Amino acid sequence: MKRNEEILEVMEWLYSMKDDFFFVDENIQEIEKSKVFLEKYWIGKEEYESKFSLLQTTIFNQDSFLPQNVFKDHFKIFGIDLAGGTFFKEEYGFFHDFLLNLNEEYFFIIENNCTSVMKEKRDVLLRFKFPASITYQELASGGTISNILLKGRYPKDYFVFGESASWGKYAANIDYDLYMIGFSPSIEKQIRSYFMEFTEDNKKLIRLMTPTENPTAREMHYSRMVNYLPSMIT
Repeated sequence: MKRNEEILEVMEWLYSMKDDFFFVDENIQEIEKSKVFLEKYWIGKEEYESKFSLLQTTIFNQDSFLPQNVFKDHFKIFGIDLAGGTFFKEEYGFFHDFLLNLNEEYFFIIENNCTSVMKEKRDVLLRFKFPASITYQELASGGTISNILLKGRYPKDYFVFGESASWGKYAANIDYDLYMIGFSPSIEKQIRSYFMEFTEDNKKLIRLMTPTENPTAREMHYSRMVNYLPSMIT
């Protein structure tokens, strides 16, 4: 299927879902805004598989979703109790500075097709490529599709990552409501600057999990963080 055909498929899905519970506040005008947004930022399946799928697998474990460990074992992990979509408006300024600090040119938002919801029903899989310079206002300009990505208007989990392959973000909106940020120890300073400042400003609890040589201990630590973090907001 060609890229343009995929965009039409997404639009058809949006129109078909306009009366769904999750789309109760959406209207035709908001849905139609999505087409221009998709034409700008959509990654076709062929391009994704040939250029970006391998990059993604250097950061995230294949066929994984919470409460499994979605990150490669050499990454440190932050867990943040923030629910809904991929980015909050208050967060994005910190994220934008973080991207520029790492000299990232692009970042990607790829839906996880292995979540429990995806196993039960066939939805359109979302894939986007954004320039690091993009503003939050532009990210939010896509009507319904922006509401799905940014506000979690429809339950989907996402992988977010950059071309450097030194960090990744897992945004969970289905079975769990939290963010997981995995990163290479080489960029810990930048990560702490971004995420610590954001979580401190927004009074959200944050936890750090470091890599361990003991896989069982790592798995237990990860599981505890996933299951208990949502109840520990400061």
